[in-house]
Amino acid sequence: MVFLRDSIRKRLFEKKSSFENTILSINGFGAKDSNLFTLAIHQTTNGKENNERLEFLGDALLDAIIADVLYRKFSEKEEGLLTQMKSELVKASSLNRLAKNIGITPLVVTNLSQEELEESKVPGSALEAWIGAIYLDGGFKKAKQFVQQKMLTPHIDWSLVESQNTDYKSQLLQHAQQTGQKVIVHFDSAEYKKGSGFLATIQWGDWSETGLGRSKKIAEQRAAQNLLKLIKK
Repeated sequence: MVFLRDSIRKRLFEKKSSFENTILSINGFGAKDSNLFTLAIHQTTNGKENNERLEFLGDALLDAIIADVLYRKFSEKEEGLLTQMKSELVKASSLNRLAKNIGITPLVVTNLSQEELEESKVPGSALEAWIGAIYLDGGFKKAKQFVQQKMLTPHIDWSLVESQNTDYKSQLLQHAQQTGQKVIVHFDSAEYKKGSGFLATIQWGDWSETGLGRSKKIAEQRAAQNLLKLIKK
């Protein structure tokens, strides 16, 4: 009986130690309370605790840290461009890519299938929750260190961020303002990759295009992108 208890304790210790090593590998520093990071990777909502509160905290921290970095790095840029660059860095697809590169995506505990996970915002949300966990565990300085050293420095091409504008809806609205034409957006429910999604239809004057996506935002962006391609032909 004593041997059995000792064996169970040993397995629990090894499991905990393994996750603590994972935290150390991802962050570059250890954790005082690994339970915070366990919570950060739990997206399931079946009545148990999940990472939504940590995500809320991490989202605000990430915004503040990236705003500070951009303000200092691009001192000559106007507010509008800084806002656009920040939006590019914190959009769902960017955070999903960073979560995968950093090694957080494989850790996520979710009810979603692998395909659903890749199409969702869950990996990026877990990354934000992870930042929230770092802040609660080690303070703002540690959170900023993680964002700069583990996210931005190794994985962000600043020249590309500076030159890109993938907010196609905003680009379309700028064109519309110049011509005085109204942009009209309409959504319909639609099947998307064997699941539910949305079909966005965007009309600008006599021009019209559609876009399909799992969320309204993605569908709208794809419709705007298609419409811009049509306009610029």
